[in-house]
Amino acid sequence: MVGKYIHNPSQIAFYVGLILSIFCACQFFAAPGLGALSDKFGRKPILLISMFGSAVGYLFLGFAGALWMLFLGRIIDGITGGKRQYDLCLHG
Repeated sequence: MVGKYIHNPSQIAFYVGLILSIFCACQFFAAPGLGALSDKFGRKPILLISMFGSAVGYLFLGFAGALWMLFLGRIIDGITGGKRQYDLCLHG
């Protein structure tokens, strides 16, 4: 997907790595906040919000018409993507 927005083929790997790094950084910084919210409001409402946010992020990623939309989709999914920890907690 990145290749159609980048004109220099040697920069594609850089932008893919940047998109992955931004997703991981957003998830790293947002997970404690989501944990605190789940302590206050319960796990299931925050899990639903996280799943909705991930769906919105994937929609941005799927319908991206520009490079910034790819970044925005991964940022949204990273911020609301703390659901992996909830999945482990609910099924564990």
